Amino acid sequence: MNQATPIAQEPPHTEISARVRHKKKYTLAPGTVLGKHTIIKPLGRGGMGEVYLALHDTLQVQRAIKILPNQEVTVSARARERFMREARLAIQLDHPNIVQVVDADVETELGLCYIVMEYVDGGTARSMLKATGPLPEKRALLLALKVSEALLAAEKMHLVHRDIKPDNIMQSRNGVVKLADLGIAKCFWGTLPEERKRERSGMTGTPAYISPEQAMDPDNLDIRSDFYSLGVTLYELLTGIKPYKGAKTVDIIKQTFHQPVPDPREIAPKLSKACALLVMRLMAKDAADRPADAAALRAEILDVLNGREEETPELVHRSGSRRGNAQTARETAVAGHLRDRNDWLRIGIVAGLTLFVCQIILLLLFDYLAEEPRFFRRRQHQEGVMPQSAAAQDAYPDWQEGLYPAPGDNDEFPVYDTAP
Repeated sequence: MNQATPIAQEPPHTEISARVRHKKKYTLAPGTVLGKHTIIKPLGRGGMGEVYLALHDTLQVQRAIKILPNQEVTVSARARERFMREARLAIQLDHPNIVQVVDADVETELGLCYIVMEYVDGGTARSMLKATGPLPEKRALLLALKVSEALLAAEKMHLVHRDIKPDNIMQSRNGVVKLADLGIAKCFWGTLPEERKRERSGMTGTPAYISPEQAMDPDNLDIRSDFYSLGVTLYELLTGIKPYKGAKTVDIIKQTFHQPVPDPREIAPKLSKACALLVMRLMAKDAADRPADAAALRAEILDVLNGREEETPELVHRSGSRRGNAQTARETAVAGHLRDRNDWLRIGIVAGLTLFVCQIILLLLFDYLAEEPRFFRRRQHQEGVMPQSAAAQDAYPDWQEGLYPAPGDNDEFPVYDTAP
């Protein structure tokens, strides 16, 4: 098979001309050989490179190959390192709902870096939205459920994706949902504050989907920032539009901070109340008002799917203010705490009474089975009758036969006229 060369590109004279040319042409032409793969066609491009469909020459299976073009490799060593870091992170996340990375390398002859991934042939959530319009509630929630399971695996590795959106949620032809593109994902475990300062990346992610805290400080986040992005994604999948729009990035960011959290039922009135509340909860301005972790997120999505509407907390005020959200969250948390405490109090009272009754019954039972029951003894003492055990009563006839000395003989046995 002939080795093709990358598409020739003239040296850019200005930044604008380079940007325009980059939009018009792809780096690799069909038929280009890259390692053990042959390029079939381009699939798309993003902020972190270009993606192609390729065929493995030996195995004859299709793969998706993501490349960092030559101009990016030569201009920025940091971009090259971040690109290869994506491969290292993704290959550690061995999860059925995350696109699997199978190889990564540097092609010195072509002057580019590339990552080989599994090819997901069913399209993205974006393509579903374009093909059919807003998705049915159940279908959108099932997509979100699988994304939450992928985030559960990422959370265990202290990873934040930082770019969840419909374009990065893929589905194979057999229905398997995959979370893709870890290009700007970041691990927040074991990173010292001074290292974070050196690695500050500015605002990262797609403006329409990033959380308020990600807009303020993208290098100090936790998994709840991804929950916000998933909430915006759900809103768009259910309504067909983004919750916040603007001609400029700054306009969108301002709305993210200051506009009320929109109710998706205003656009899609057929949505269930539980689903709308879940979307609004995920889009809460304050991270404290969102689910605490990926396991809680998954549980809340399942509650909505199973129709347990009463278990979905209504934590987002229509005002959308961070203060209102936080106050409602605290009130709900306090109410739940008091309710749980009252339940435990009732359980404790019932358990205590049960133990007390059981003790009384056991005491009476043991006393009844004893050789000389105490309550009988007390009664006979009060009547002036000498208590006799069962053994003494059985031996009484033997006294008459002389087998034992009678009471009073040789004073071996004291004689009681009355009870002692």
